[in-house]
Amino acid sequence: VPDDIVAELKNNAHQNSYLPIQGLFKLRKSISKYISKKKNYNYEDDNVLIGPGTKELMFLLNILFDGEILLPTSSWVSYEPQAIIAKNKFHWIETSSETNWFPTADKIEKIVSKNKDNNYLLFLNSPNNPSGQICENFDEISKIVKKYNITVLSDEIYSELAFENNYKSISNYCPEQTIISNGLSKWCAG
Repeated sequence: VPDDIVAELKNNAHQNSYLPIQGLFKLRKSISKYISKKKNYNYEDDNVLIGPGTKELMFLLNILFDGEILLPTSSWVSYEPQAIIAKNKFHWIETSSETNWFPTADKIEKIVSKNKDNNYLLFLNSPNNPSGQICENFDEISKIVKKYNITVLSDEIYSELAFENNYKSISNYCPEQTIISNGLSKWCAG
């Protein structure tokens, strides 16, 4: 273990209390400042939640969400099992290479228009796992999200690995309906 890390551990060994359940305030404040600048929208530090990883926080959201889950095909391997374990009804939204492997507004509307009174949670992951593609139709998706008051979980774990400086998220189009999920594991892994 590097000497500077050992020294910091010694200097902070007296700090042995539980952390705030929402996460360290300075960290939440730093994240809200970073995201606000990046997204050009004011994200309050009270709306930032720190957890052991994005997978765990997404699972908690699945457990707490009272509604139906919308999952694009293909999606990250854990989305479906989490919905099943949480006993949430879920719908697969077909995608294709023509749509860059993201759902179209029409495909989303086809599902949600059948039960307009239901709550829906749409999972979007851009850049996408497993395809690596970046969503190019957030504008059209956001119109359906607003029309049907759909909540969006924007899984942005790969967003810092987008090689274009003009990366956009669904949160740039409908921030009020979007929960942003992000972490350090991908872009800090080295």
